Order: sequence, then structure tokens, then C-alpha cells
Amino acid sequence: MLLFLLLVVTAAAGVSRIANPFGIWRSFTVDKIYLKEIKAPRVSMPYRLRREQPSTLIVGSSRTLDGMPIEYGHRDGVLNASLPGATLDEIAFIIKVAIERSRPTRLIWGVDFYAFDENQAGFRDSETRSRLEGDTRLLIVESLLSMETFELSRKLLARAIAGQKGLSPERELPVPWSEQDIRASIEDPGKIGLDRRDRVAITASLKTWTDLYSNYRFSDRLFALYRSAVAHARQAGIEVILYVPPLNRYELEIIRQTGRWETFQRWKRQLLTVGPYWDFSGYNELSRSDPLFSDPVHFKPVVGHAILRQILGKGCAECGDRAQVVADAGVWVSAETVDRHLAAQTLDGFSPAQQDLRYSTLVEGVLRQ
Repeated sequence: MLLFLLLVVTAAAGVSRIANPFGIWRSFTVDKIYLKEIKAPRVSMPYRLRREQPSTLIVGSSRTLDGMPIEYGHRDGVLNASLPGATLDEIAFIIKVAIERSRPTRLIWGVDFYAFDENQAGFRDSETRSRLEGDTRLLIVESLLSMETFELSRKLLARAIAGQKGLSPERELPVPWSEQDIRASIEDPGKIGLDRRDRVAITASLKTWTDLYSNYRFSDRLFALYRSAVAHARQAGIEVILYVPPLNRYELEIIRQTGRWETFQRWKRQLLTVGPYWDFSGYNELSRSDPLFSDPVHFKPVVGHAILRQILGKGCAECGDRAQVVADAGVWVSAETVDRHLAAQTLDGFSPAQQDLRYSTLVEGVLRQ
């Protein structure tokens, strides 16, 4: 019985090692194109960060992870090391590991206002830190001795046997997407957007964020950690590009109606003490372009890749008229532009029709609950 069990475990471990579904090992028996988009980034990313050698590292929360997806991990020299619900402690540690192990030449950081909340301090879970530190025991258990990994391996091998016919076309797109790819995607969004979400689903999502911002306490310690992480990267010779991701008007209304708007604006001014940055948030046309959001807090990949083109100086002149709303939202914030920029980000400059009361009304109702 024990011998049989040992044979089963050895066989399962062998399949997992060959398939390498999380991209943890350096060698790939199966072409990386068959790797599914990472469903467990907190498992795979820390390991990949320690072995990949990207020239560009992207960090941030699920906004940046889902909004700038790389279908099978590391492509065109770009690795998206963002984590869902990423805290500043986690991102700072990711940057530290990257400097020591990956040595990228460029860092793109999607800086989230929510992450500077004292309630968001620390690591989400101890396993994430252990993986980033290179815990060998955990690596072996998760990559070779896990039934979940074996099941993912089985499905990966089945996809490889079936061939490329069933794969989505996005798997071959460059990073960032070309202007033609962005134009085609933004004119035919495909996946359901926020504009087609039902009210119940939107309300449930908003409840989490009304709770977060109602209890928001800006942390000077976390801001100091942010400053230190950026300085560490620059001292290592890494080009640092900072951007504030787009926020949908539902989230902007939550920030405003929970009394956090002044804190939000002060935070944007304080970001300048670390260096200039791109800002795509605030009350602009993008914030009420619901088809370009997948839910009240996440923008779609076409938006993320348009942003990537803009902040990398690649331009998006051929991306089409609908992509112009993304370009118009992006403002380079510096000491010369900050006052004018922050003044323009309020609702004051919008007509009653542009203010769109459906956002404020629904948020008001959720807060009353």
C-alpha cells in the first residue's frame, strides 16, 4: 500500500514538474503559450520573480494585474508582478527581491490610494512573504506535491496536445498592444463591461469599498515606505515610472461621500515629493466610460495597454477616437501642473448631465445601508 502511494505521488510530481503550470521552473517542456493566465498570482509570481530576468517590471494591485495582463507571464521583456489586494509592504518587498534577483532596468508602479490606509499595512498572508524569500520546502510542496498543481498540469498537457487552434488571439499580442490591436479591441469590447452589470452585483462590490474608505486612515509610515522603495529602485539604476490608475466614478463617489476627497487630493500632492507621475484618476470622461471597466474598480486590458503605450512614450495616434478618452485622462503631474490638474479633477467643471447622478445616488444608497 505504501509503495503504491509512493508511486502515485512520484508520478503526480513528475507530471507537475514536466508541465510546470505556474511557470515556476526555468525549463519548459511544454510551450509557454499554453500556460493559462495565472489564476493564483500569489503562488506563482513570487517564484517567477526570483528566476525571471525581465527588463521591465510592473507592480501594483489587481487593477494593474488585470488591467495590464500578460497572458503567460513574462513576454517581450515585461513581467507583471502585481498582486490582488497588494499592500505597500508587499510591493516594497517585491521591489527589493527584484533588485536582488531579477535586476530589471525599468519599474512601472500603479500607485493606489487605498494602499496608504493604515488598515492595509503588512502582508496579506505569510505564505506570500515565504515564497518571495525563497522557501524551498514551500516551493516543493506547491509545485510538485499539490493535487491542485497536478490538476492544472493535466489540463495544461491536454491543451498542448490539442494544439493552438483553441487559444485566444490575445496570446500573440505584443506588450504593450499595438495601436491596431487597441483600436480593434476598444471598438469591439467583447467581454461584458460595467455598463452591462446588474445593480445587485454593482451594489455588492461597492459595499466592500464603502467599508474600506469609511474607515480609511492615511499612514505616514506607509508613505515613508513608498518613498524608500522608490529611492531604493532609483539607487539601483532603475528607471521608475509612477502612475495613478483610472478610477470609475463609483469609487470616486465613495471617496467623496465618505469625506476622503481632501485626503485623496492631499495624497496626490504628496506623491510629488517622491517625483512626477502620470495620473489617470479623478472626475474625467474615462471615469464614466463604463464599457471600459469590467467592474466598479477594475479597468479593462485595452485601457491598460493604451496607458502603457502612453507612459512609455510610444503614442496611440492610430488607436482610434474611442481610445482618445484614455489619452485625455492621462496627465503628467509635476510641480508646474499640479495646482491646475487637481482643480480640474473635481465635479465643478462638469454640466449636470456629465455629473451623472446614477453614480452618486447608488453610492448614497449603499452608504445609508
